[in-house]
Amino acid sequence: MNFVAFFVYIFAAMYSPGPNIIMGMSLASSLGPKKVWRFTLGVFIALLISFIACASFSKFLYDFIPSVEPYMYVFGGVYLLWLAYEVYRSGGENKGDALATKNTVKMGMANQFMNIKNQVFGITVFSSFILPHYNSVPMVLMFVIGLSLFAISAIYTWIYVGTALFRHFQKHRKLINTVMALSLVYCAVTMFYALFKSL
Repeated sequence: MNFVAFFVYIFAAMYSPGPNIIMGMSLASSLGPKKVWRFTLGVFIALLISFIACASFSKFLYDFIPSVEPYMYVFGGVYLLWLAYEVYRSGGENKGDALATKNTVKMGMANQFMNIKNQVFGITVFSSFILPHYNSVPMVLMFVIGLSLFAISAIYTWIYVGTALFRHFQKHRKLINTVMALSLVYCAVTMFYALFKSL
């Protein structure tokens, strides 16, 4: 396996801000980084399940995706637009009461499962990098756990960096939530763009 290409790919894919990172930062800015563990636990559980599914059925899923992919993109894009609205609406005088209801294991799992990019990432990383070289169950499980932990490290890196920045911009909470909401809208637009490009 080309480990340089592997690590560059997973770093670029996981450390670029996506829905989980944006939602984690938004929660941390309102509730504090230490209280976001429920959301990140949900993301971690969903990552384990997703990566196991991707590793176990990557060939099947690769063949099956063309017929399902458009629906997944529409569903994921609509969900991201709803999430953007929730993040935008939560800004203001209220110190996180609206977002506190999103700080749950279920919300973290839902956020992860609805993120089609992570599912595509899982299929790509297993079918292109891991499974051609490592077939044993223990090795594949080690990659599943390692990739899941790496994703959580990306979320927490952004949470702490984001929280440090938020402390300097408390007066501009509405503006920051607007920027994060627009970032989620951007993620949704890229999904719709990929869908229309494939039609």
